[in-house]
This record gives sequence, C-alpha cells and structure tokens, in this order.
Amino acid sequence: MLLRWAAGRAASALRGERAQSFIFLIGFITVLFVIAAIVIDFGIWMSERRGAQKDADAAALAATYQLLDQEFQSPAATDVAAAEASAQQAAIAWAARNDLPQADLRNFDAANASCLGPTAALDSVSLDAEHHTQAVFASIFGVVAPEIGAHARACLGSVTSRPRVLPVAVQSGIASDCWADLTGDGRAEPRFGQECELSLGADEQATAEAGAIRLYDDGSFRCSAANVSSRQAYERQISVGGADTTCYLLSGGETCQSQAGACVWPLLERINPQQEQRAFQRLLEDEGDCDAAFGDGNGRDDFSEVLAPATGNPSSAGAAHAARACESPRLVSLVVAQQFRRAGNLSMPVFGLAPFFITGCASDDADDSEQEAVCDGRGSGSARVRLHGYFVNLLESEGAVGPIETWSPKRVILTE
Repeated sequence: MLLRWAAGRAASALRGERAQSFIFLIGFITVLFVIAAIVIDFGIWMSERRGAQKDADAAALAATYQLLDQEFQSPAATDVAAAEASAQQAAIAWAARNDLPQADLRNFDAANASCLGPTAALDSVSLDAEHHTQAVFASIFGVVAPEIGAHARACLGSVTSRPRVLPVAVQSGIASDCWADLTGDGRAEPRFGQECELSLGADEQATAEAGAIRLYDDGSFRCSAANVSSRQAYERQISVGGADTTCYLLSGGETCQSQAGACVWPLLERINPQQEQRAFQRLLEDEGDCDAAFGDGNGRDDFSEVLAPATGNPSSAGAAHAARACESPRLVSLVVAQQFRRAGNLSMPVFGLAPFFITGCASDDADDSEQEAVCDGRGSGSARVRLHGYFVNLLESEGAVGPIETWSPKRVILTE
C-alpha cells in the first residue's frame, strides 16, 4: 500500500514537472518567435534605410551636377533662382526614373554653403529621401514600423592637384583672346568655349602669354624646383604629355616656402622655338585613340571625340565637359601662375590647373592660315610658338577637391 502511494506521488510529481516544462517550452518558443519576428522586421527596416540613403545620395549628386551650368567665370551673371530650380528638377527627374515618388524627396536646399571653401557660386545641395515600410511580423505584438528616411549632401568644388602637368605656365595677368577679367576683380578668367592662341615666350619674358617652367620628372609630389630640369627635359616632357610629377594649388595661409609642391620656377635656359614646336608635333603623333572609338576614323582626335558635354546646357560658352573613355594627347593640363618677372628666379604660386585642348600650333612668323593641326615645325629659329586651342571647363571624377576655382577642373563629392 505504501509502495503504491509512493509510486503515485512520484508519477504525479513527474506529470507536474512535465507540465511545467511544457509551459516553459511554450513560453520560450513564444519569446524566440517574438525576437525572430523583430529581427526579421529590423533587417527589412535596415535594408530600407540603406535604400533610402542610396536614393538620397544619388538624388543629391544628380542635383549638384546640374549646378555645373552656372557662370563660373562671372558668378554675378548666374540666375540663382533658375539654377536652384534646375537643380531641384534634376533631383525630381532622377527620382522619377528610379521609381521614387516626388513626395518622398523632402527638405531640398541648393545653396552657396562654401562647403569646400569660400566661393561665389552655388556649391551645395542637401535633401532627404524617405522609404515607406511596415512591420511584417512585429505588428502582431504591437510593434509599429519606424519612419525610414536618410539625409544627403553633395558639394561642388575644384580639383586641387593634378599629375602629369605640361611644363608650361600661363600668365594670368596678360590680356589676350584666351582670357579676360570677366568679373571686374582685377583677375583674368579663362574664356571657355572660344578658340584662342597662347604665345609661348622665352623664360620670364613679360610680353609672352605663357612660358617654360621647371618640373620634376621622378614620380614625386614636389611639382617644381629652381635647380631641376633643362631645355632637353622641357621638350621631352611636352612630347610625352607632361612631367611625371603632381602639382597643387596654393591654399590659404601657405607660401612657396611652406608648400613647394604648390609653386613653380621658370626655366631660365633659352628655348629653341623650332625644337619646341617639334616637341608638340611628337606629342600629337600619338593621337587617334578617341577618333577610333568615337569619331570618323580620320586619325585626328577632334574636340567632340575627346570630350562630351557633362551638363544639361552644352550650348553655353562655359559648359562643363567630361573626358570620354579614351586617351588623347590633345587634352593637356597647364599651370596658371602669376605674371612672370623680367629678372631673377623667383617661384610662382600655382593659381590654377587649367585643362587645355590643343587644336594646333604654328610659329610666330607664320600666317594665321598656316596654323597646323599637327604642329609640323615650320618657322624660323627665332619665332615663338603659338599654341591654338580651347580652355576647357572640365569635370573630373578623381583627385583632391577644394573650393570652386575657375581655371581648375570641377568635381562633385558627397559630404554627408
């Protein structure tokens, strides 16, 4: 009897333990399900958050690229309201192409925020993009889906450094058909979209528009120095499209003593114009890649074969262009420096890094009609070389970037 009673108590206790374990298991499964539901929904929300950020970034970039249509040579001539509206419309157009409702683009602002440094132009676009989502599983437990949105800001600036610069410095203070003081601030600006000629003078010749400079050619970031380079090096650097070095714009507070990489020295050795012209001829002998890919197959890289409009208003004189996916020796980079001195060997700060498209060259004693697209070396040994072409408002995708600078290539970057 006692044994049956003890066995019954043991069985009853075991059934109680099993019931408790079952209740515990149900509770554990329920908690696990809640956690799994929230984790799944949280993953969905995070994915939507990433998507919203991508949309915000892309829309801000699209709008900022539209700011390239401004009159950078003369900012006062820009219709600010029209530029803002055009930038906003670019963001809306991007949203429409990518199935983002216009109502989900919010807080649009195009402004002169000086986000990369002081500038007189509109240089910034900020906006928010929203994505709508819902709680798939978590709503069962009363969890409400959060608002999914993201903020982005893109800035327009200028490239502050360039590799493979041609050993030619343009004097910014010399009046010519290539540039003029368009803003009235006493500083010359490039006249984009107008073919002109640069007269390449001897070292420090104040009447010349451009002159020879000393550049390193060792793969360094030092740009230039007073005691390097020679006439032979100068000619070779032209013939290969630039020196193997990187030059920088001089930034605020810096001097040639503190930042030698942002200054250049004139080449004092006398330049033989005939040999200089032959160096340009050797440079252009390598053309044809852009013509083969985007042209008529005549072997010459024309402007439209090398560069494509990068903005919605390619007809404007200052329209930005981007290099096509090809290589052309006609698109070179020139240093913009202060006016050369008549004597001495003082360094000159780099004011700009100007893209220039070479259409041809001729000697100083040749008739205008004798401009040669291939720079065939005609002319006397005493005549200067005249370089024909266009200054280009160039858009680039790489390089350190700073405040908008008229001469140097433009670049758009995300900052938020």
